[in-house]
Amino acid sequence: MTENLNTFINEQLRSEVFQVLVVDDDELNQMIINELLKKWDIRAEFAVSGEQALEIVHQNPDRFDIILMDVYLPQMSGLEATQELRTKFDVNVPIIALTADSMEDTKEGILNAGMNDVMIKPLKPQGFHKMLGHYLQLRLEEKNA
Repeated sequence: MTENLNTFINEQLRSEVFQVLVVDDDELNQMIINELLKKWDIRAEFAVSGEQALEIVHQNPDRFDIILMDVYLPQMSGLEATQELRTKFDVNVPIIALTADSMEDTKEGILNAGMNDVMIKPLKPQGFHKMLGHYLQLRLEEKNA
């Protein structure tokens, strides 16, 4: 499966320029995610709070292909930020939750807030790339439609 995913990445995604907004207040998580994204030549922009994410998206709502959003952020949670992005800015790109909480009711709350999926931390490269590849493929199909 990993080989098929890597083939897809090499053939289809590498010819595209994708932008990902990573919203996480933990510097180590940012570094890990940045390294994982760099393996696919994906450009990342970072925000350390929900408010900062809203500000960045407000400046250019169509700039990002995916948003990776930590659920537990200072002041405004990732859930609140996602709800604002969906309602106030009409953001339709995939928003993937980043959380260490794997409880089923947490996942339900994440999906109810408007996020598309959940990645459990600590992130595992294979799972990260598989999920990211899935959503980037959907974005590519959407762009080419």
